[in-house]
Amino acid sequence: MYERSRKLVIAAYQDFGQIMACILKLPGISKGILVFTTIESNRIYSPKAHRELLKTLKENWILGLHYNGPQDTHPRIFDFAMTGSNFVENLNGRSLISIDAGKMAPPCFKPSQREKHWDILYVGRCTRRKNVEFFMKIIKQVFNEGHTVRVLLVTTVPKKRRNRVPVNPQKMYMDLFTKAERNRFTFLPLYHDLPFPFDRETLAEFYKCSRVYVHPSAVEQGRLRNAGYAWASGVPVVGLNLYNPDLEQHGLKSPPYYYEAETYGDLPDRIIEAVETQQKEAPDLDPVRRVFSLSHTKDELKSQLEALYQELEEPFVDEGFLLENLDIRIARHHGMDSPSKNSFACNFADFLRQMQEPATIERVVESADPEEDVASAFFGRTFREPPEATQPVALPVPASERRTKRDRLVEQLKRVNLYPLAKKVYNKLYR
Repeated sequence: MYERSRKLVIAAYQDFGQIMACILKLPGISKGILVFTTIESNRIYSPKAHRELLKTLKENWILGLHYNGPQDTHPRIFDFAMTGSNFVENLNGRSLISIDAGKMAPPCFKPSQREKHWDILYVGRCTRRKNVEFFMKIIKQVFNEGHTVRVLLVTTVPKKRRNRVPVNPQKMYMDLFTKAERNRFTFLPLYHDLPFPFDRETLAEFYKCSRVYVHPSAVEQGRLRNAGYAWASGVPVVGLNLYNPDLEQHGLKSPPYYYEAETYGDLPDRIIEAVETQQKEAPDLDPVRRVFSLSHTKDELKSQLEALYQELEEPFVDEGFLLENLDIRIARHHGMDSPSKNSFACNFADFLRQMQEPATIERVVESADPEEDVASAFFGRTFREPPEATQPVALPVPASERRTKRDRLVEQLKRVNLYPLAKKVYNKLYR
């Protein structure tokens, strides 16, 4: 009877929505763990519509909800919330796993003893929430006050102009800063492979070469992945009224770990304070690094999940965990309208069917990105590069070195010192 009802439920929603989830743990002796995001929960399907669908997974999986943004009440269909206490007001009787994408910086983000080239670093999309436009104005004010700091801005620029703030970041950069200022302000706009045009190893090099990380937005408070990258790299953060319970719990919400600005107008002074402190003494930031680096947090994550299994009266075995690249995987926005190499959406009903056959899932997982493996194997959805060509790439003669008969005639005349004649021939042929 249950099997017939399950098939009817899935069939009723055959064309309902696009979805994917992070596979945190594969089923085995104990249940597996699937983690969805609030972006999907709020925008792709409503709780009423997907409640019965998700129930069909609970035979083999424990379901979690990763909070990519604040939410009033935790939906009871999910067995646990994955975030900090500031992102959900009412847990609805469910457990809280107090580790999220912002606390899972991979090992490549680590302190470096090399000389710091940039004093100030900001990495963010060129969208309204990220305040790239305001960041440029902050730096202009810092320059106007006579500070000769070096700055790096790495910003990914959406293809649609209506999604950009500022609409033309390169024009704003050229109009706002003098040539001398641009020599100290490295502006790196990126238009390809959004939202992650670099791998994390490359991105980590920017953090290792910078003294201070700045996050100039009061809209995105709390659980910031880029701020976590900075702290894991031993780089202090300057922010605006950043509410992060982990900082308060560990007594880290103050210099030299975090420099808080009360208002937007306070940011330039706090930035300079942080830069000058780093230039003079470069304090040890290991206490804050331990809170945000996966090297330290993965054991705490497993410990909290083991307690969750006990609470749910489920057996727990430390096996089948897929913990690589969780800083990216667990917060992915699957099923969104905008194209992104960071999304592997598939039909919701097809996804449910596949998740009800966990043995087949385990067979296709072969990389550090299991969701990509599943999407590629079962749903034909992949952003991987095509296989390498078997034939060697043809290397034509560069256009600058190609010679026509007329070119050779002009060159021969030059070689015998007939420059006036060569000039006449050239002008007749090419003008």
